[in-house]
Amino acid sequence: VGRRPEGTAVRRPLSFVLGLSLSGAIGASAQSPPSTEREPRFGPPGTHGRLEAVCSLFPLGPAAKPFLPVLTRITRDPDAEVRMAALNALGRLGPQGRAAIPAVAERLEDPVAGVRSHAAWALGSIGVPGARVISKLAELLRDEDPHVRENSAWTLGIYGKASLPALAALERLLRDASPRVRERAAGALSGIG
Repeated sequence: VGRRPEGTAVRRPLSFVLGLSLSGAIGASAQSPPSTEREPRFGPPGTHGRLEAVCSLFPLGPAAKPFLPVLTRITRDPDAEVRMAALNALGRLGPQGRAAIPAVAERLEDPVAGVRSHAAWALGSIGVPGARVISKLAELLRDEDPHVRENSAWTLGIYGKASLPALAALERLLRDASPRVRERAAGALSGIG
């Protein structure tokens, strides 16, 4: 099992998220154009409110699918913690999160290592490989952050034989300074077969 990046503890009851009022506030906070349609508002305005609301979705797992469009937009939030929480929630959707793959894959190029790591994990949890994603994950096996390398290797292992183009890069990780990265690389290589 991959190492799931942990988010902030849930502080509000689930009813806080499910009983949300309607407004267009999320569009402005997630750097997307304002919507003329009304959409769920996640918590009170501000980073903390968005973070708390997204983390409240964690226990729902795949049942949080109705929030997929909002979570997808939040992957572009200006705050890295909020982006990481959104990626964590999307990964917990499993295959139900397929529609978010392009947005999650975009976060593999985020300037914040924690966001890249969460994106790699989420892609493995969603479990639908694509050539572009596999290529980018292979590049991330050289990332300076060990958590990024570890989660990228884990995801490539989940993708199995589709990850054959990353074989040489995974073999190089068997000599990585981090024992966890070496362990994930070995697991990925056995998953590729």
